[in-house]
Order: sequence, then structure tokens, then C-alpha cells
Amino acid sequence: MVGPRDDDAAGDDDGGGGMRDAIGSRQVRPPRGREILACLVVAVGLLAGCSGPSAASPTATATVVQAAAATPTPGSSGTPAPTPTATTTPPAVATSVATGTATAAATPGGQGQGSGSSQTYLDDRSDAAEVIRSYYNAINLQQFARAYGYWESGVPASQLPPFAQFEQGFTDTGRVDLTLGQISGGAAAGNRYYSVPVVLNAHMTGGGIQTFSGCYTLHLGDPANQTMPPLHPMAIQAATVKLAGAGATTSGLLAGACPADQGQPVPPTPAAAPGDIAAARYLDDRGTAEAVVSSYYNAINRQENARAYGYWESGVPTSQLPPFAQFEQGFTDTGRVDLTLGQISGGAAAGNRYYSVPVVLNAHMAGGGIQTFSGCYTLHLGDPANQTMPPFHPMAIQAATVKLVGAGATTAGLLAGACPADQGQPVPPTPAATPGDIAAARYLDDRGTAEAVVRSYYNAVNRQEYARAYGYWEPAAAASQLKPFDQFQQGYAQTTSVTLTIGTVGSDVGAGQLYYMVPVAIAARNSDGSTQRFVGCYRLHLARPEIQAVPPFQPLAIQSASLRQVPVGASAEAPTAQSCQP
Repeated sequence: MVGPRDDDAAGDDDGGGGMRDAIGSRQVRPPRGREILACLVVAVGLLAGCSGPSAASPTATATVVQAAAATPTPGSSGTPAPTPTATTTPPAVATSVATGTATAAATPGGQGQGSGSSQTYLDDRSDAAEVIRSYYNAINLQQFARAYGYWESGVPASQLPPFAQFEQGFTDTGRVDLTLGQISGGAAAGNRYYSVPVVLNAHMTGGGIQTFSGCYTLHLGDPANQTMPPLHPMAIQAATVKLAGAGATTSGLLAGACPADQGQPVPPTPAAAPGDIAAARYLDDRGTAEAVVSSYYNAINRQENARAYGYWESGVPTSQLPPFAQFEQGFTDTGRVDLTLGQISGGAAAGNRYYSVPVVLNAHMAGGGIQTFSGCYTLHLGDPANQTMPPFHPMAIQAATVKLVGAGATTAGLLAGACPADQGQPVPPTPAATPGDIAAARYLDDRGTAEAVVRSYYNAVNRQEYARAYGYWEPAAAASQLKPFDQFQQGYAQTTSVTLTIGTVGSDVGAGQLYYMVPVAIAARNSDGSTQRFVGCYRLHLARPEIQAVPPFQPLAIQSASLRQVPVGASAEAPTAQSCQP
């Protein structure tokens, strides 16, 4: 039921049938090498013997701790760091970079704030504070390959030692508590630089705490100048970190951590509002009509036009959807779009579901000025219960009427008249679900993260929407690793429900590709009242959206799985990084 089964697994006599027979006739493991890195966990090893000049210069010596399910960080531009005006150092606020389950809800906040929860997985490149938090979160999770990836490629060995030496430096570190000071920054020659003062309390595995202070220098080539993929995200370029003397205060250490000529103070990044479709986020959610339209405009804001095109239903007439080249050309003058949604309505007919989504769009034009549009999107979903054979067709845009709005109109008035009045019953907002809920009462179809894909897969199984479940596999992977669809479906004949637990997700990158390893523990309830339990790992793949230049867009999907059955009566196993090791 879960993926290619292990015919040699303990407890393989399941009485015939059952979830275990749904996937395939053999075990398929993730490839070795860099693809295995996704299941690494990050620890913290401070001061691996590095020291050197000030972080004011790109050639400064660094003490490095790295981590995380990171995006690639191609090389530095080599442009010297600027030396703008002096920084200020307000009182610091501690941030939690604790270990825990991937993508758990974290408390958003300013430069010094963090989750405070032990269920946080951070991998955020949106600002300098988030990069440093993600870096130490990776260390705390012992995901050293991810941590290593937050450093800019091409950094000299005096700053960043070879990976084996880098990893070894954290052998005696249990966890690190991070406090950030006032970040400063500036720009020069098309590059942005940030100086991040830190205080680190390293809890050693042998007992005791060591305190360090220092300064990280981060670099970002101006995204406006990065006109061709791959994009080089913000990354660490240099660091100076040193052991603090006895009696030093956190505020005193932060005040002197970075040189005084490192630029202007950088204000904290505000928390994202619900429904935020800004380009800094990546949304790919087909679970609700609201989510589909939001994901569509998120793709447009990120200039991932092939992905945007893929939210339209195939076969839509050209009167609704022009050829891709013309579609893409239509956004040439658009800088970004702000989206407001009205009351969604919907209905069902002949085994199909339809939704009407009123919208108001404020398009910020590349040449300046804002144009306001209003209109109505019609979305369609063939009832998943009736989609009994693959390929599964997810919820998609079927039609739209959008028009330019005259001056003086109000958003409320525009939304009220955006869709015809006979478009079905109002659809109540989807209630916030418990994270990880995959019960059949929900409809979950989210491709935004690796864990969301695996949850959506098992949600489809729980709803007996097997064609949809089959569709979460990459087509080539399904053909080579799964049984033919009718056998795949038959393998679940005795399965009434599945519960899923996901461990810390790891990731790796290579040649424009993103890979994710998702450790899982599964309990399958059978129609005869028995329960089967499995543990293992799912491997997922996404070609970078920015290099998928023409449709069809290939979303994040399952590439392989390795599962083993736990004998009946054995103690429960939690999914861990070891589940993803070969």
C-alpha cells in the first residue's frame, strides 16, 4: 500500500491481501550518493579551529556550522563587501532553532524571534536572519549537508573546511541556542550584503555550555540582475566566531560582534499574512478552490509561468487560454499581483464539482502604476470517487472572466458582483485542520512540500481515491516500481484506514533538481480488524520550477519508496533519519 514492498521484511505473512500488496513485487531504495543526503540530521560543532580577519571583508576567516535541506548556493560574485554607515545594536531577542518535525507551525517574528517549539524545521532564505536561523536549525537537527549548503560555493577553505572536517567539528555539540542582534546591510555593484551579530550557547554532549559570539556576512546578488536560472539565493559568505570570556553579557557581546561600519540597520521582516502569495513563498496546493487560485498567482508572482499555465485544465479552448508563448508574453509588463478573494460558491452535477471564485487583482506594472481588475474564476474537479483510473485530474481552472476596473470602485462592491448570482451555494472556509490530519473527511491535495505530498497520497488512500493516489508518483517511477493500476488498487481491498507519522524531512540538490527524503511510520487498519505497521522512507523529486520553462509543469512527486513491515506485537517505531539510510 505504501510503496514498493520488501518481500523479505519481517512479518511478511499478512494472511493474504491487505495494504502490503498494493505497491509492487520488490523493494526499491533511494539511489545512493548525494541523493541520500536528504535524510541527514544536523548537529552543531563550534570553533573547528578557524579564526582570522574581520567579517567586514569577504576574505574573513570563519567558524562554520552548516545544515539543512538547502537549495544550492552557487558561487560568489567576488565583489568586495561595502562599508556603509554605522550599525546600531538594540536589545537582542533569543530565537529557538530547536529540532523537530518538518514544517511544523512556527511563530513568525522579527530578527530575534523564532519558534520556541521543539517541532520546527526551518529552511528559509527570505532574509539574513532566516538564513542564520535555518543554518543553526540544520545543525541542531544534525543535517550537516544542509547546513553546509547555506554557505556560498567558492568560499575559500580558510573560511569553510572540506565537508568531512566541517561535520567532524560538531561531534561534541548537542545543540546550539542562538541569539541575534541588530542586522545591518548595504549594497554595492549589484550585490547586497548583510552583517548578522550572533551569540551562541553550545550545549556539549559531555556536559556544560560554551558561549561564542561573532558576526556572519551574507551575500545576495540582486535578484533583478539574476535574469537566467539558476537563481543564487542569499548565502553565508564569511564569519568570525570566537569563544566568549567568563562574565560577558549577551548584550555586550552582540554590541561588539560586528564592525561598526557594516551598513544601515535592517528592519525585521514582517510575518506573512494568511493568503500571502508573495514571490518569497512557494505555494502549490490543489486542496481547495481558494488554494488553487492562490497557487496560480503565486506562480505568476514568482515568474514561474509554466507552473501557472499548469493550473488550467487541459483542453480549455484558446478563447479562454491562449498558447503558452502568448500567455507568458501577457505578463511581460506585470511586476506582481495582489489578490483578494471573495465568497466562494459551488455545486455538483453529473459527478463533477464546480466552484466560482470572485477575485479582485491589483497588478503592479513593471513601468510603474497599478491596474485593478475584477472577475470570476470557475474551477472544476471530477469527483475523485469517480476517477477510478489514472491519470488523476486534480482541481483546475476551467474558465475565467476578468476585466479592467474603472476608477472609484470599491473592493467589496467589485467582489459582490464578480460572479453570477446563480453559481451554487456558498462554500464555507476550510477549517484549520490538525497538522498531519489525513482522515477521509478531509480532501488534501497539496504539492507544496514533500510531507504535504506524502500526506496527500495517504489521504487519497483513506478516501479510496486510488487513481489520485497513483498520480502522486512520477509517471516513470509508477511504471517501473508500482504494480499495474488495477493490481495497485486491488492491494488496498482489505485496508479500511491508514494513519501516518512523518519524521524530519531531509533534502539534497543536484543539476537543477531537488530531492527530498521523508521518513514515515504507517499503521494500516484492515477490514478484519487487524492492524499492520510499516516503517520506511519516501523519496520525492522536483525539477526546479524556475528551469521548467515550458509546459507541462512537473510538480513535486514520489520517485521511490522503501518500506518494511514491523512484526505484529513489536513495539512501535518512530520514523527517523535512519529510515532513509540505504
